[in-house]
Amino acid sequence: MYTITSFLTRHPILTSILLFLATGRLRLVYAQTTTTTPSEVDINVDVDSDGVWYSAWWVWVLGIAIFLIIIVAIVSAGRK
Repeated sequence: MYTITSFLTRHPILTSILLFLATGRLRLVYAQTTTTTPSEVDINVDVDSDGVWYSAWWVWVLGIAIFLIIIVAIVSAGRK
């Protein structure tokens, strides 16, 4: 069975090309995000609002509980 890492270790030129392309994309994204000037930024903070659904603590607790239940189910299913 071949894995991605074994494929990339057997083809170092392809690996270097892929890394160059990936870092080139990151450089373009970084250049685009750093081109805004401070005069273009308009920040309006509304402290009187109730907030959004993901700012409630119980949403995070429920999400973590569901995530842990899914992880336990996946791990225990592999033991059978």
